[in-house]
Amino acid sequence: MQGTYDLVVIGAGWYGLAVAATYLQVNSDATILVLEAQSTVGGVWSEERQYPDLKSNNMLGTYEYPDFPMDTKTYGVKPGEHIPGHVIHRYLSDYAKKTGVYARIQFETKVLEASRNSNGEGWILTTDSSSLATLFTRKLVVATGLTSEPFIPSFTGAELFTTSNGLLIHSRDFNKHTSRLFDKSTSVIVLGGSKSAWDVAYACASRDVPLEEGVVRLSDGTELVTDAVVCATGWKARPPIKFSPEGIDAELGLPSNAAQTFSQKDVAAADAEILSRFPKLREQPKTPIPGGDTSADDTNQPFTLYRFMAPPKHMLEDNDIAFAGMITTISTPLCAYLQALWITAYLSNTLSRLPSSTLEAEKTALLHSRFGRWRYACGYGARFPDFVFDAVPYLDMLLRDLGIKEKRKGGWLSEIFEAYGPKDYDGVVGEWSEMQKKQQ
Repeated sequence: MQGTYDLVVIGAGWYGLAVAATYLQVNSDATILVLEAQSTVGGVWSEERQYPDLKSNNMLGTYEYPDFPMDTKTYGVKPGEHIPGHVIHRYLSDYAKKTGVYARIQFETKVLEASRNSNGEGWILTTDSSSLATLFTRKLVVATGLTSEPFIPSFTGAELFTTSNGLLIHSRDFNKHTSRLFDKSTSVIVLGGSKSAWDVAYACASRDVPLEEGVVRLSDGTELVTDAVVCATGWKARPPIKFSPEGIDAELGLPSNAAQTFSQKDVAAADAEILSRFPKLREQPKTPIPGGDTSADDTNQPFTLYRFMAPPKHMLEDNDIAFAGMITTISTPLCAYLQALWITAYLSNTLSRLPSSTLEAEKTALLHSRFGRWRYACGYGARFPDFVFDAVPYLDMLLRDLGIKEKRKGGWLSEIFEAYGPKDYDGVVGEWSEMQKKQQ
């Protein structure tokens, strides 16, 4: 064993940095280590994943931690402007340094396996680093998110295409191949219709490239001459880590190929409760997929985490692991900020509100998981938490768990007519810390 820590956080993106910073702020004497597979911070906004012309959909003032504003003087982004990718990377680097987290990050270290300690307390981590092959941590937070492991569909003839000097990549690696795509490619086929697909298509279409050959054949027999295929085809929706012992994934509330944790009767009861409260959800949209289902998920159980963070089966007795950022939302910094505080309180046994029993925790986790399936039928709700319009209610729920007031506008008119943003949650960590001091 090469090291022992109070807390290890896996991942240095929005969520991992927030968890490490918050836990350190509350527990200043704790030994904390952040393990990051890439060579820079930021996750999807790391330096390695910055491709030309990358910008956020968000504008200045809407994409920042509540206690660390992104100001125009420092970052050069004006009100009403979309935030460039390189600015977000710099911002997250600055945040990590300001909070003291940066010095606690070990880069280029991928966690391969997390094994529960034989005595049932803490976790043993195995990494690909020669300098830190194995280590022990009393508490573990997995903040790898849902965009770590790319999904590339299986194509007939893909091996022949690549051995014939064709380029077949995922959009995650677009930046690594821009010199070839922009300077040598005949044409580029972009598979997918997401934001990243649009970015890749625009970047390639706006540049002239010389002619070479390659063929992609569609299901209807059409042949497209191309030199490169960029797959913007989504991600493997699960942490890229092996958890031991075998079969523990289901117990942790993670996607699993094992027998389902919940019976069909449990699922039916959850669905019945949801549809009785929200009958409009019975009118589900029809979303046929040409060519059949090409899902990246081959598991038979989706995420079923309590509050989308804690394993419901053991959270009342073994609160030594939590998962941050296993959701998709446009309110990433806000969710990261409050998830970090919730996890800090959870790991420290200081949440103000907990389920009364394991059964209640499991029922709540299943109910919220199934709600996503009905509420976001055209998104990823059936596989993992996927919400846009429900971010504020989710944050309210976390604040109530923490014992912090959720209505933060100062008046009912503002609550009704004003949107919530990062500034509304500034000071929450301090409020919670003061409350804890008074209760001691």
